[in-house]
Amino acid sequence: GSGSEFGEAGHIYGILKMSRRLLIGNLSLETEEASLLSLFSQAGSVRLVELASDPITGRKKGFAFIEMSTRAEALRAIKQLEGAEVNGRNITIHQSQVREEKQGLSFFARLLKLPHA
Repeated sequence: GSGSEFGEAGHIYGILKMSRRLLIGNLSLETEEASLLSLFSQAGSVRLVELASDPITGRKKGFAFIEMSTRAEALRAIKQLEGAEVNGRNITIHQSQVREEKQGLSFFARLLKLPHA
């Protein structure tokens, strides 16, 4: 990845605004929590791995939420692991926007065609 899309100001903004939660996309449906846990442990201490699935059918949706222990670790995970291969697919990583970030939230909601949180 390019790494410095946002430049220095964006880097500072990112640390101030970002949450410790990450949204992981483009997951193969065979991907398990354990493999994400071991991958993201390379960037720091993982507090939570949550694979999104349909509440009715239980089918996986191909994305997951991961919460790191600190914002710095979340940032490191994005830098180190963006595009990493998991089950033959290159994963995408986005900051999971905190609720106040309406603009960011709607952007990701549009991007992923998710209902608004």
